[in-house]
Amino acid sequence: MRENSGRPGRVAKKVQAFLLALVAVFAFTAVSATSANAAQKLKLTFDDSWIKVDSLASLGGGTFHAIDPEDENPITMALEGDLTNDGAFTAPKAAFDFPTQTIDTGIPSIGQIDLIIEAVQDISGQYNETTGGFTAQLPLRLEVNAPGLGMACEISPLNIPVATSGTKDFGTVSEPNNLSGVPYTNEGGSLLGSWTDVGVDDVKDIEPTEPGTCQALIGGLIGGEDASFDGSIWLSGTREVTGVKDCPAGQVGTFPDCVDEKCPTGQVGTPPNCQNEALPPKVGALTITKKVTVKKGKKAKVKITVKNTGGKTLTGKIALKSSNKQVKAPKTVAVSVGAGKSVTKTVTISATKKAKGKANLTASIGGKKAVAKVTVKK
Repeated sequence: MRENSGRPGRVAKKVQAFLLALVAVFAFTAVSATSANAAQKLKLTFDDSWIKVDSLASLGGGTFHAIDPEDENPITMALEGDLTNDGAFTAPKAAFDFPTQTIDTGIPSIGQIDLIIEAVQDISGQYNETTGGFTAQLPLRLEVNAPGLGMACEISPLNIPVATSGTKDFGTVSEPNNLSGVPYTNEGGSLLGSWTDVGVDDVKDIEPTEPGTCQALIGGLIGGEDASFDGSIWLSGTREVTGVKDCPAGQVGTFPDCVDEKCPTGQVGTPPNCQNEALPPKVGALTITKKVTVKKGKKAKVKITVKNTGGKTLTGKIALKSSNKQVKAPKTVAVSVGAGKSVTKTVTISATKKAKGKANLTASIGGKKAVAKVTVKK
């Protein structure tokens, strides 16, 4: 049954009781979400906390000493995650495992209230090891089941930024209680955070709650549809960094003894882009025209082919030698052959007018030889 009016002040007081309780839970839920591969981990442990909900001040409340170190049985909460070399802090939402909370309001007509808290995104932040500064975002959703009030509600999103900076008064006009965010040192530190613009539009009914019930109750409590359930939280405690930093990209070893990474023997490049080192140039084969006929006083063409079976370009000169002084050929022929390629050179030989008989034309390069049989005709 939806009710926008007609509920006396005692109902607002009842709702205030469980809202303060639920805020105390969702605003500093224990986070322990780390991955096995993280080089470093950052753990913040809180043993003192204050919460203030501005819209509840008119009801005679709104300020709550959520974690009191002077309690008979004091509690602590922890925020733990992975830490990278540049100070980036992460806690995967999948590892966010917060047990359902059951709160006894002490009011018979309301009874117990169950609270289910979940992270809707990965929790991210930034830590400065030099200054001790820390910032983070806590993106949460809260489900509230209150059978005694006949409702089950969801409040989301609850984006709570916290930082080691700022100051907020968690007291009253007559008794101020100014608390600040303080960077972490060996003596500890503190976080200050707030959530804003959480209005009735962020309150959703969960079946079988009759539509509009949650918005009506909470909207009436905080002052209407345009009001906001704004609040602040202060958390004080210690920090602990464990593990060893990773070496910078391109280096290996154990920090701070890092050295430049090198490709394995036989490979070249820059890790991880290593490639097998190219084999040196090599004359795999040398061929020449096997039989050549040339007339006295004339010229003829001879083809010489060089094959490079190496992994680099082959450059050099083919040496030529004729067994017949009357059969002339260049002493050398320059050649450049790419890796795995073959190149053919055409050489001109000549026979003098006195030439006769036969000649062996020998080509050589890179330890290979090839012989052409030259016949001189009239």
